[in-house]
Amino acid sequence: MGAPNPPATLDDLLQDKRFPTPVPHLRRLWRDPMTNSTDWVLVKPGGLITGIHTRHTGEPLRNAHEPRDATLSGTTAYSQWVFEAEPATAPPNAPAAATPADNNNAIPGGAS
Repeated sequence: MGAPNPPATLDDLLQDKRFPTPVPHLRRLWRDPMTNSTDWVLVKPGGLITGIHTRHTGEPLRNAHEPRDATLSGTTAYSQWVFEAEPATAPPNAPAAATPADNNNAIPGGAS
């Protein structure tokens, strides 16, 4: 079973019904510290949320960043600081997922 698709709305993160048992990822919708509003700009390629950023267009106080935050370097407005989820990947050395054909080869009790 792979990871579910990204959510369509922020409310989906409060009570995520994409799982057999609903999962709360957030206790509440957090306010944007730059605008004091819950009205975030959502990055939604294909209609599903993959990222978020502020609507505030003020100039950042910081222009140089650590290597892990290199995508923020050179931005001229807080609204350009986009935070996106990384695509889910299998951990290194993870066994390959079983396929239905794999399951047909093993018969309980060793019968063939």
